[in-house]
Amino acid sequence: MPPAVGGLVLAVLGTSLLGQLVHLVAEYGLLFAPAVLEGQLWRLVSYGLLHQSLAHITANLLFVAYTGYHLERALGRLALLLLFFASVVTGGLLSALM
Repeated sequence: MPPAVGGLVLAVLGTSLLGQLVHLVAEYGLLFAPAVLEGQLWRLVSYGLLHQSLAHITANLLFVAYTGYHLERALGRLALLLLFFASVVTGGLLSALM
């Protein structure tokens, strides 16, 4: 597995396992539009690393591992990471503004 894909898989897995503490997820990680609009900008990234169930995280990690493998080889490590985080932040901004 290429290094950037492995790092993303570990980041998602680690934050999701920690995220099982529901009150911490709601208080610090959940994409909650009023909190984002009040300046809690970390939520624009943290929500993309959190998952609700084992099935959810398994499906996402399989997709990231398979697709990320090919994208990292085609685009390079930095471009893959930039694409991932730009997608997460853009999705978060659009969700928060809707």
